[in-house]
Amino acid sequence: MTNRILLLLILVGCISITEATGQKSSEAYPLTATQDTLVSQIAKDGTVKGQYVSRIAFTPQQYIRFDSLRRISSLQEMMSLANHPSAAVRIYVFNFLLDNKDWERALQVLQTNYKDETAFYHLYGCIGWVHTVGYFMGLNLKLRLQKENVVLDNKSQKVFESILAKLPSYDKEEKIAKRQMKKVMAQADKVDGILN
Repeated sequence: MTNRILLLLILVGCISITEATGQKSSEAYPLTATQDTLVSQIAKDGTVKGQYVSRIAFTPQQYIRFDSLRRISSLQEMMSLANHPSAAVRIYVFNFLLDNKDWERALQVLQTNYKDETAFYHLYGCIGWVHTVGYFMGLNLKLRLQKENVVLDNKSQKVFESILAKLPSYDKEEKIAKRQMKKVMAQADKVDGILN
């Protein structure tokens, strides 16, 4: 009986500490079996592909997975994946925010990931390359803001400029990505081919 009470007190204490530090439980937005399957498949593939790829402009399986996931997921469920171990999952969450013009949340995801030098393969149209997570997110947020003529509020703009200043130069980014390229490309081919 005392063991049960002690266990209960430890559990309540852990919950209180988590709430006090503002940490969210990974169960805050539990995913359905279908969502879990799609996330697992995206992570296993490990690549990021646009809606149309190659010269014949077909929709790859990886994009279909992402599109299915975003259609059946709430904003909170998608945001719960922003810290996923898979670079591909995090990039797709980031792209989801950019597509929805949710600049503040995209900046939050960038803040969490800008130091991440994990490389991943991406393919949009006929153009594919290997980039690191942080560099890709920073560059794409910058380009989207410019394209949409969006000006962030002063506080957010300062945060964004600070992050951009900390990102590696293009040359350094290339070196970091090239060190990981062989592994990244082997993973992309192993799963279901570059184009699938």
